[in-house]
Amino acid sequence: MNRIPSSSESYFLDIHSLVDNTERLTENIEGRPCNAILTHGEHSKPTVNVAYVGMNLDNLSDTCIISHSQTGLAILLADMYWDFPQLALVPTDSTSLNFERYRSKGKFNAPNILTSQILLATNIFSLGHRGSALRISTITIAFNALGILTKCADQKNITIQEMISSPAHMDFAEGITANNASRLVKMITDYHKLTSNALNLNPHKLFFNVLRKRHGERYNTEKQTPVIPSRILHARYHHYNNIVLDFIQSGDMIGALSKKLAEDPLYGRDASKASRYEMEFGHQYALEKKRPNFSKAIGDHNLNYFCEKYNILQPGSLARHMALVQHSAKCLVHIYTLVRDHEAKLLENECVEQAEGWNSKGLYLMGVSTKLTGQAKDTAWIANELIVEPIKCLQIIKSIITPYVPDGTNGSDCLLLTPSFLPFCKSDPGDTIIINNFTRYEKYLPPIPIEEADILELEAIDPLADRRSDPRYKVGKPWKIASHQFRRTMTVFGAQSQVLDIPELKRLLTHLTESMSVYYQRGCSAGGYNMKLKSPELDKELNKAMNDAQWISYLNEVLYSTEKLHGGHGERVTTMSKANDPDRIIYRQTAEETMKKAKNGLISYQRTPLGGCASSKPCDERAHGNFINCFGCASSVLKVSNVKSVIENAQIDLMDLDPKSFEYRMEQRNIQDYQTILSHLN
Repeated sequence: MNRIPSSSESYFLDIHSLVDNTERLTENIEGRPCNAILTHGEHSKPTVNVAYVGMNLDNLSDTCIISHSQTGLAILLADMYWDFPQLALVPTDSTSLNFERYRSKGKFNAPNILTSQILLATNIFSLGHRGSALRISTITIAFNALGILTKCADQKNITIQEMISSPAHMDFAEGITANNASRLVKMITDYHKLTSNALNLNPHKLFFNVLRKRHGERYNTEKQTPVIPSRILHARYHHYNNIVLDFIQSGDMIGALSKKLAEDPLYGRDASKASRYEMEFGHQYALEKKRPNFSKAIGDHNLNYFCEKYNILQPGSLARHMALVQHSAKCLVHIYTLVRDHEAKLLENECVEQAEGWNSKGLYLMGVSTKLTGQAKDTAWIANELIVEPIKCLQIIKSIITPYVPDGTNGSDCLLLTPSFLPFCKSDPGDTIIINNFTRYEKYLPPIPIEEADILELEAIDPLADRRSDPRYKVGKPWKIASHQFRRTMTVFGAQSQVLDIPELKRLLTHLTESMSVYYQRGCSAGGYNMKLKSPELDKELNKAMNDAQWISYLNEVLYSTEKLHGGHGERVTTMSKANDPDRIIYRQTAEETMKKAKNGLISYQRTPLGGCASSKPCDERAHGNFINCFGCASSVLKVSNVKSVIENAQIDLMDLDPKSFEYRMEQRNIQDYQTILSHLN
């Protein structure tokens, strides 16, 4: 029996709240309201078949009560619609599971669905490694995996039991993803361990071998989140920014128009709409008072240019545009703070606060995250003044929508309320509080085709990724942007800003990276928060990006450099010189080899004004900005182009100094030293 220790804590009610008056409950199981999955902290056996975490899993059957709906109706294991409302940690959690998705014309579809339901219930009510109920997101993953298993069995017109027990049917694994494969192995293994196998599941050993192999392929085939090329990021950034600024500028007028459209169902509609409304709802006053059509309505609110620019031709288009503005503002929040998708969706109205930071004043973004913790926790992210405008834009939209959100709606405090609550929106919100997939609004923005230069840039910043063979990244195809791409893009570009050719984007990244470096990576405080402790996952990602930047820079700027290298380390790398030197480095080592050497501490590299430094030891000269002595250093990598660039920039700075000042003489001496180095290199 799989029992929960009596000392374990749970965020659900004790089973005794359900077993009171069990005779009546048995007679009418749908008539008694209660509160979802139950946990049991005692060893007493329930007198009614109600599921709880830690129960004897052999007691699970099709008539077992597994949960209660939001209205209090009992949900049985054999029901096609399951709901676990008490498992919702945040408003964005979807707690329902619909087994109608499993339906097919297969001969054994019904028993296969019941088998999947029992397997899923076993997974839900068994003890996890933390001794508490599973997250609804984890349950949903298991639900999807079992759906694929059911579909495979139905396509073969056999039962799940027969499919997993016969070597002849192991080809079903070809349609199973790596993540689903590992989930299925765990559920079926756990079912054997925790029950007496009433389902008669006898998987062949090949079943586990094939699925474990399928799971192992994930490490070879799973591609890392792509970095958005800088040209595309820059263009899309301007699209987002312009949309947000335009909406803020017209916010008051849009709010006034929206109020009239919402309060009067005939305002801004044409005459045919008024006639249909009168016939449908019997409003005799519909035609008594003449309302302006939409064109006249937007003119009365000075929104002609705005609506023409964004192709807003009717009230429904205005609601759709608000969703596009929300998407644009949300993407800017991702760019400025590196928050995840669910973290951005959970932001509330007053989420930006002033922070007395390390040696400066700044802002931080307050929100909620569920990542890695299994519970909703307060989280803070460092931000700067750029975050104010997208948050202000979202606040304006929320102020327009809020009057039409029903009282007591869970999640109504969130900023990103769906515009479907507006009475003039064409779609009904249903159970949706926050739009689930904002990415679909990318189709309303200009497409940005991929160019050859974009692929070359990706190869430079991410040498291990083979983008050319991926059909999604072919030259000429539009780049598909998704919210999860921003986090990695900003961390990678922040660590490798030298590859950027766009000054504006480079300034933005430099500004953001400096703030994040100070607060996350150095562990400095902002307000009452130590940001390194407050957001450890983000600190880890930033550090990884910085470490990756070292070996990628070494690969591109040293090993694969097309320019002649000088300096102690640079000359040992060059193939044409010192061919007999036993310490000479093999020139064309692969990207994988370079990465492994860097991770093992065999390669260290930092960029310097004159080229780079391959020393893994602290350097007093470099720390104090004195690069003159790099010329005689065994770890230096010197390039003529870099030295020329330093001289040119120093000469420009020299023009702004007083010729009689000490600073002028020092800068002049530095230029002379650099010119001496350049003459030796030439």
